[in-house]
Amino acid sequence: MTKLTIKRQNRVRPNDRSAGQAMILTVIVISSTLLGVASVGGLLILHQIRNSGNFTNSAKAIFAADAGVEWWLHQYKKPGEATASSSVVFSNGSSFKVQELRPDKALVTGQAGNSKRAFLIEARPEATIPCNTTLDLMIVLDRSGSIDNNEREKIAASAKLFVEKINPSSSTAHIGRVSFAEDPSIDLHLTGDISAIRASIDNIVWTNGATNMAGGLELAHDELANRYLNPLSGELEYDDHDRIILVPGEWVEADDNLSPDYIVVISDGETNYPPPSPTYDAYLAAEAAKSDGIIIFVVGVGTNDSVSFYLQNAIATSPDHYYDAEEGLDELDQVLDDLLAC
Repeated sequence: MTKLTIKRQNRVRPNDRSAGQAMILTVIVISSTLLGVASVGGLLILHQIRNSGNFTNSAKAIFAADAGVEWWLHQYKKPGEATASSSVVFSNGSSFKVQELRPDKALVTGQAGNSKRAFLIEARPEATIPCNTTLDLMIVLDRSGSIDNNEREKIAASAKLFVEKINPSSSTAHIGRVSFAEDPSIDLHLTGDISAIRASIDNIVWTNGATNMAGGLELAHDELANRYLNPLSGELEYDDHDRIILVPGEWVEADDNLSPDYIVVISDGETNYPPPSPTYDAYLAAEAAKSDGIIIFVVGVGTNDSVSFYLQNAIATSPDHYYDAEEGLDELDQVLDDLLAC
C-alpha cells in the first residue's frame, strides 16, 4: 500500500496584507488628525489670549484718543493757547498725539502698546450769531431789480430790527453794509455807531438791473480784511475801518480771534452777473472769504428749490448757515431772529 502524505503550508493571502496596510495608514491618519486638531486648538487659545491683550490696548487707545479730542476742543475754544501739535502720556502707558491740520481740523491718535486708534475731528462754527459781544459783521443786501418797492421797505425794516438786537457799540459788535445789483457798493464801513447803521439802512439806494453777488461778497470780504481796492492804482490797500490800527507800510492782520468776522447775505434770487459764469464767480468769492475765517450766513427770501440749494451749498459756510424765508418777506423778521443767539 502506498502512503499518501499531505503537507500543509501557511500562506498569507493578498487581501490580508492589504488590510493590514490599510489599518496602519488609518492609525497614522487618525493620529495626524488628532495632532492637527490639538495644534489648531492651541493656536486658537493663543490667539484668544493675544486678542484679550489687544482688546485691552485697543480700549486704552480709544480712551486716550477721546481725551485728545477733548484737549483739542478746549484749545479750539481758546485759540490763544493752541499749538501746532501736542502729545500726552498717561500713567497706564497710553498716550495721544494731536496734529492740527488747519485751525478747525485735527487728527487725534491714541496709542497703547501696538494698538492705535485715530479720530479726524472738524469743528463747525455754530450756525448762529451772538449778541452783545465783540464781532465784526457785514450785511450784504440784494438791491437788484427783482425786488419791488414794498419788498424794499420790508427788507429795510427787518434789517434794522436785526441790527438793534445785536446791539452794536464801540466795544462790542461793529457792523457795516454792502449792497449789490449790477454794480456793488460799500455803503457803510464797520462801525459801532447804531445811529449811523440805522441811517445807512434807511438810505439804501435801490436800483434795477442784474444781480452781482460775487461783487457784494468781495467788497464785504475786503472790509472785514481791513483793505480796499484803490480805484486809481487798481491795488488793494489798507484802510483803518477794522479794530486794529495799522502800522504804516506794514501788512497787519486784524485779530479775528478776538472779533470774529461774519457776513449776512439777504437775497431773493440767483446771481446772474457778470457773464460768463456769475454763479461760479460768486462761489469763488464765498470760498475766498471762508478761507480767511469769515462765517457766511445766507437768508434766501422766496427762492425756488434750485436757487436755495445753490445758496445753501455754494455760498453759505455750511448748509446749517442757510436760512430760508420760504413764505417770502412776511417771515423775514422771524428768520433773522432765528439767526441770532441772544
